[in-house]
Amino acid sequence: MPFEQEAKPKTPKADTVAIPVAAVAAVGRPPLAAAAAIIATVPVPMPAPVPVPVPEPVVLDPVRFEMLSLSAGQEGKEADSHYDRCNVPIASAGQAIARVDEPARTELGPNTAWAPDGVTVVATASGQVRTHESRIWIDEVLGIAGDVDFKTGNVDYARDICISGCVRDLFKVTCGGTIRVVRDVEAAEVRAAIDLLVTGAISGKEKGHCYAGHDVHARYIRNASVDAGNDVVAVNEISQSRVICGGRVRLDRGAIMAGHITAVGGVTCHSLGCSSDSQTIIEAGVDPALRSLAAEHAPQIDADIKQIAKIRETVEPLMRHQKGLTAQQKEKATELLYNAAEVEERNQATIDLLRKAHAAAAARCKEEIDVSGTIESGVVIRFRGVEAEVPSGIRGPMRIVPRAVGGSRQIVVTHRGSASGFGLETRQVPDPVMDALERVIATKAATLAA
Repeated sequence: MPFEQEAKPKTPKADTVAIPVAAVAAVGRPPLAAAAAIIATVPVPMPAPVPVPVPEPVVLDPVRFEMLSLSAGQEGKEADSHYDRCNVPIASAGQAIARVDEPARTELGPNTAWAPDGVTVVATASGQVRTHESRIWIDEVLGIAGDVDFKTGNVDYARDICISGCVRDLFKVTCGGTIRVVRDVEAAEVRAAIDLLVTGAISGKEKGHCYAGHDVHARYIRNASVDAGNDVVAVNEISQSRVICGGRVRLDRGAIMAGHITAVGGVTCHSLGCSSDSQTIIEAGVDPALRSLAAEHAPQIDADIKQIAKIRETVEPLMRHQKGLTAQQKEKATELLYNAAEVEERNQATIDLLRKAHAAAAARCKEEIDVSGTIESGVVIRFRGVEAEVPSGIRGPMRIVPRAVGGSRQIVVTHRGSASGFGLETRQVPDPVMDALERVIATKAATLAA
């Protein structure tokens, strides 16, 4: 059997040329088409790309600002403590805030303008001074990134303040507008002319004080003192705190546990009291601001009114029979009447002030406590001139109000949807200050009627 050798590819001889397949395929085509087919198969070397020089960008240094504004709370004098060393730059309208070395490159933002010298920047509105690279502007809302602590010091600002962190222990924040705190207020003193809005808790640690001309909102209020001109609203809880408000205390789903609540516009909550020995006191329809004003003025005015009435009651009949009086008696009687009229005139402005305050308090006064859940035993309920202690737990929903019963006022519990109710053992509490105010108001009304 013959040996079959493996076929080997034939290589062209030296004097022969390899013809591309495309050239073979081009046989029989028109000349131009055949040439194009052959050229398409021949690799054409491309020249290397020539690099194009790119100029480097010109980076200018930021404009240098020589800051001139004071920080809030310093007022140009040495701080009394580390707490008072505020590092937040604040400017007032019309105040020179900075000098610049390159005015042509400086961009003026909102609430800024050039001074006549062309190199000094002046604030056209009050606010926080801010700079970025070559730009300077005034932000009317004071924004504090982070906490109010030793980095910022105490803050005193005429407009709104937004704090992204906490207000730490023993620091003070004072504002002519609304204060917003994203986290918590600790054992600090916070005063807002309008609202105080706290996303987290007001946790006073028995040292914190919060004041607002209008509303206070927080998730929790614990171991703090809170005073609001209008409503106090908490989401979950008010505990171990002293709360005074000119509106209503509202915790629609929350609890009031221990502490002392005084609300001119009443109270709404889910539950009242706690099982511990800590006492819970709820006052509704009682205005501490009016009471304080009355305590300052009403007793003295009431005494003056009584004295004036007594003088006139004694002297005026005598003056109607002047013929029987001596010259000295006539002079003395005239002097007494003159002094009485002078005192009455002096008291007139204060009486008008008390009358207006009394009318305003009466307009917003609501003697009612609404509880949707339960009231624990031991809770003390107070209205004007009466108080009662809840002897045992009561399940709601319920409303607690004072009612006239047999010539006196009694605290009554009525369940929602029912006209009937039951009375709590009520104690009558004398209130000489408010009684004096009522007499002053009544005397004023009688004088106007006359």
